[in-house]
Amino acid sequence: MNLEDEKMVDYNLDFDEGIIIETEGVHRSGNGGNSDIKKMLLTNKNIIYVTNQKTGGMFSKSVDVVDKVPLSEVKVINGQVFVTQKKTDLFEYALQIQFVSGIEEYSYSEGSKKITNQWVSELNRLLGNGQPVQEQSATKNSFLGELSDIASSIGTMAGTLGQSVSSAAKQAADQAGIAYENARAQMEAKKQKQAQAEVAFQQTFAPQQQAQPSNPGTKFCPGCGTAVSSSAPTMNVPSIPTDAPVNPAARQQEFAGIIVKCPNCGQPISNTDVVCPSCGYQITGRAASSSVQRLQDQLMAVEYSRQQKTALGSLVHSFTGHDDEESVISSKKVTLIKSFPIPNTIEEIAEFVILAAGSIDVNLSKVSLGNKLGRAGNDSKANERGISDAWVGKLQQAYQKAELTFSDKPIFAKIKEIYIKKMTELNMLKK
Repeated sequence: MNLEDEKMVDYNLDFDEGIIIETEGVHRSGNGGNSDIKKMLLTNKNIIYVTNQKTGGMFSKSVDVVDKVPLSEVKVINGQVFVTQKKTDLFEYALQIQFVSGIEEYSYSEGSKKITNQWVSELNRLLGNGQPVQEQSATKNSFLGELSDIASSIGTMAGTLGQSVSSAAKQAADQAGIAYENARAQMEAKKQKQAQAEVAFQQTFAPQQQAQPSNPGTKFCPGCGTAVSSSAPTMNVPSIPTDAPVNPAARQQEFAGIIVKCPNCGQPISNTDVVCPSCGYQITGRAASSSVQRLQDQLMAVEYSRQQKTALGSLVHSFTGHDDEESVISSKKVTLIKSFPIPNTIEEIAEFVILAAGSIDVNLSKVSLGNKLGRAGNDSKANERGISDAWVGKLQQAYQKAELTFSDKPIFAKIKEIYIKKMTELNMLKK
């Protein structure tokens, strides 16, 4: 056919479609049968076949017929384009393309290796990740080829799944690390707040040894209760020599405990008095009793003894829900609460009762079927329940001591009211 006839072939290209490869003299074989193709073209959208066919009888004029196969018909799995260069029985090279509808092969009369390489490369560039499939031998049957394709697909899917699992594990580790850093920051903030509170307490309530009474008629220091010296002349009392002999018949005195006095009149007052019963002076700046404060300090020390978790430890705890350190900390708290001695004064017992009642978790220590089953089985709240139950036992001990020793004191009525209310909530007393 002359050049003028060649130019008249219309490939019906779209406005955004261009020719990439143009190959002449191609033999096509496959599901569609065997045929000779005058020209085979590759565009960015289609594979185009140009065949010369007669329109009528033997002596009729032949015309060029254009057929198109969209590139979307080429089989692609996970970025792998199923197009290969294979050797034939005649030691030539053929192009094999797996379409959705079947497999077709294309052989060339000249330059078969160079042409097939060019087609394989361009099809991978257009449709896949640029990596061609391995070369297949001509003796390999179609059944083994299909098995190889399936195995390749499974391997690709397994690799993708492995990447997904690895990514999920990394993400979980990152989240555990973030949770660990947040918990650490909260603990540091809590320590700073406690330090600030202790400083404020010392500045507010620490005895001022050098303070002078604000009232000119005050006889004792408002801060420490020490007698204030008056302007009256003092008497020089001779000092007693330290090596003076001791009279064994003389009565020996020993003082036990602490006597709290009114800073205004010097009369003894109780730890719970806010107004002096003798002179009416208002008592301010009262701190918590020493025994209650000591117990709280010891519990805080146990809490601060926690070890900082690593990101791996946090990840394991998030998956298993088991924390050995939490059990150890809870056990130490329970032992400390149970073994801590009940105070001896009615005022300290009152504060101890208030502390114990406020520390009880009614939902965990209440007498109920759910809590009974929880204690008998695999108790997920065992640590919290053990601490709450220890406070219940301590509340009962404090109340019994107050009832046996100070039942005639007015403050005992308040202790009894708190005790009865809490025990009723726990279903341990009848309403």
